[in-house]
Amino acid sequence: FASLRDFCHRVRVERPILENLIRLSAFRGVESASAHSLLWEVPLLLKESGQPIQGMALASTLPHKPTDHGEQLQAEHELLGFSLGKHALGYLRPALQRQGAVRSAGLTKLAAGARIAIAGQMVSWQTPPTKSGQRIIFLTLEDEDGLMQVIIFPRAQEKCVPAMHDSPLLLVKGTVQRRGLRATVVAEDITGLPLTSQSR
Repeated sequence: FASLRDFCHRVRVERPILENLIRLSAFRGVESASAHSLLWEVPLLLKESGQPIQGMALASTLPHKPTDHGEQLQAEHELLGFSLGKHALGYLRPALQRQGAVRSAGLTKLAAGARIAIAGQMVSWQTPPTKSGQRIIFLTLEDEDGLMQVIIFPRAQEKCVPAMHDSPLLLVKGTVQRRGLRATVVAEDITGLPLTSQSR
């Protein structure tokens, strides 16, 4: 497609889908304008191409400024559940390094019992049955280097679990638990990391 206008004239698409494609930078290769500017053009372009226009313009709910990395990441995580480009933590890494956060590649080098901070994007969590009947949460995080396993025992869950519902990016503080070459983090505290540029 040569442009957003060309796309609208050649493809019949519902307005919410078109707006989400714009938010995901699908037209970055053919349009130099910001996502916000393109969203304002949607009603006119749909009208020109004879397509229905329904609902309030999404652009009217967005700030009048170019989309930054944080806003782009928010859109990608909201719509897709993952980042299309650079890993989300890549934008936060300088700040995380100042906080002493260790990357997954360095986790296996630490001794059992070492106090540690790690950060990652939440991949999954589960609470399988245990012999003791306790509710233990097993959390998997991903950073730029790979996956990390986190265990949240009942005593820490009240402090840790709320953050898991607030943000896909988490900062975990705890201690290293080792079984052979495998290193796991026993969580003591978890906080959510914002996706916006203000966090960088």
